[in-house]
Amino acid sequence: MKKRVLSAFLALLVFVSICSTNITPSASALNVQSVTSATSDLASEIASGIRAGFIHGCGQSMSHMLDQFIYKTYYKLSRALKRYRLKKYAGYRDLPEAFKNIEKIANNESEIKIYGQAKAKSQCFNALSGCLQRIEDARKGKTDSRNLRGNIVYMVGPSGVGKTTMAKAIANAILNHDEKSSIFIDSANINGDAELGKQLFKTVMKYDIGEERFTNSFSSNFGIYQKEVESPLLDHILMWPEAVVIIDEYDKMKLISKNAGDKSPNFSELLGLYGPSSDTSSQGSSTNDGGKQDKSADEILKSIAATGKYRVSFNEIDCSKILFLVTTNETREELEKNFGVNGKTGGGIQRLNVIEFDYLELEDCFQIVDDVIQEVNEYLTDKSGYFKLESLIFDDETKAAMADYIYNNKDMQGRSKFFLQDNILNLFSFSLDKNQGKSFKIKYTSSGVNGQMGTFEKFEVIDMPQD
Repeated sequence: MKKRVLSAFLALLVFVSICSTNITPSASALNVQSVTSATSDLASEIASGIRAGFIHGCGQSMSHMLDQFIYKTYYKLSRALKRYRLKKYAGYRDLPEAFKNIEKIANNESEIKIYGQAKAKSQCFNALSGCLQRIEDARKGKTDSRNLRGNIVYMVGPSGVGKTTMAKAIANAILNHDEKSSIFIDSANINGDAELGKQLFKTVMKYDIGEERFTNSFSSNFGIYQKEVESPLLDHILMWPEAVVIIDEYDKMKLISKNAGDKSPNFSELLGLYGPSSDTSSQGSSTNDGGKQDKSADEILKSIAATGKYRVSFNEIDCSKILFLVTTNETREELEKNFGVNGKTGGGIQRLNVIEFDYLELEDCFQIVDDVIQEVNEYLTDKSGYFKLESLIFDDETKAAMADYIYNNKDMQGRSKFFLQDNILNLFSFSLDKNQGKSFKIKYTSSGVNGQMGTFEKFEVIDMPQD
């Protein structure tokens, strides 16, 4: 009876510690999980105390049994929680619903607004329809493993024109719960310490399998081998086999990690069999600034596009049910060169789906300005908010100047929206009490330099014009 009560209490303790620390067990390529991440400091202290008391009462010979019990209890609970999360949040929408939502993006009717880009929207449905059908076939086991292909969509074009926004709109359109089963990786996640292919797609062995064992927080050796996943993207794919992966600013990633690519000799050079190799595909291609781009991730993307899989050590990662959305400021011609053979079209480009973006038109910039004004108005005149203004006025001259700023800021374009909003809000941030209940006219004056923010001014309006 005492053994049953103790077992129930320990199981409850481990379960509470998992829930209180909001832990999502991390899957490795070998499905080995770390007990260290399962308990908080407080839970560890309590469990250590229970263990010490148990050993004192029952003898040192029982310590190993207790350790095994705690680990097995945690492992079973974590597996149950993982199954619960996957059952609740995983998966794609039904194919007809997904097609319908993609069609809404193409027709400019999606929940997430994409300004302009008629060409990109027209290409969106064609680029995704084949991918979604292949994913559906893979989910239902209709595709022979020898005929599997990957699903990679490249969004090419200038910065700030809606590529990232469309990628997020697509994830929202086709996944049941995109906030859980999609992952967003941008250039801020990348450094120059390792090749891009390793940072994005591969694992790093912290302990050689079979040589070192993992010691848990109770200082007892369970004989558990540990292999850590250092790639958030790979970790996500292993956790969510049906997911959308958004790789944002891919061209910037290749430049950030190019130094690592420069320092990495290829396999032939390491063996010294053939001397310096003339094949630099794994290390990078020359760029206009005289440096090199790290193309190690390109090679993995080629593998995924061709087979739906790629290899990590001795493990084959199945990506046949993953949709990769890659945004890059490269042109289609540059993409064809990167994925071609010796600079020629072919050897990979034909397996990619490409959506092309252009600079925003002036008409699109006016739409952005209208949204800026509407959102700022709602925020500043909210009677339950901080500012509590009566109303705001933006004349046509100011609207035109704001639209010109967006249109001429070719490095940012659509992203300029947030700078405009911030500058307007800053006019009222330091005098909240004095502005409440008043009306103001907002005037924007151009800087006269393309891409450089102008200045905003506010003028109190005593007598508001009647409609």
